Amino acid sequence: MSQERYVKITELKPGMRRINLIVRVIKIGDTKSFKSRYDGSIHTVQEILVGDETGVVLASIWDEHVGKLSKDSTYVIKNAFTSVYRQTLRLGVGRRSSIEKSSSNIPADNIKMDNNLSEKKISWTPKRKGRRSNNRRKRK
Repeated sequence: MSQERYVKITELKPGMRRINLIVRVIKIGDTKSFKSRYDGSIHTVQEILVGDETGVVLASIWDEHVGKLSKDSTYVIKNAFTSVYRQTLRLGVGRRSSIEKSSSNIPADNIKMDNNLSEKKISWTPKRKGRRSNNRRKRK
């Protein structure tokens, strides 16, 4: 049995997967729906500002998780991921993620609001995996 590792907001970097963290909901944004270009299905996303003792970050909450969170409550988020949207870091909570109300509470006074990771501009391109890489040898 392996013990789950929980990360703090300041430890988040682009391209991380399988992230577990405990956060307090600071602000809940609007809900938006759109049609997928891939399969035509309708998806819903909501932006939520979450934080801990080390900083804050915008979280994109997807589909079945929309509406589950309430402001000023503390939650355990498991199996989240990070991405870059418009040159800013985002925490993604999607279909493989889970959200549970935490038994512990992060007081509002302990949230480090002056370290917003989603306000810092970053330039990042994902690493390509598999056979289709830009580093392939050219054929003669």
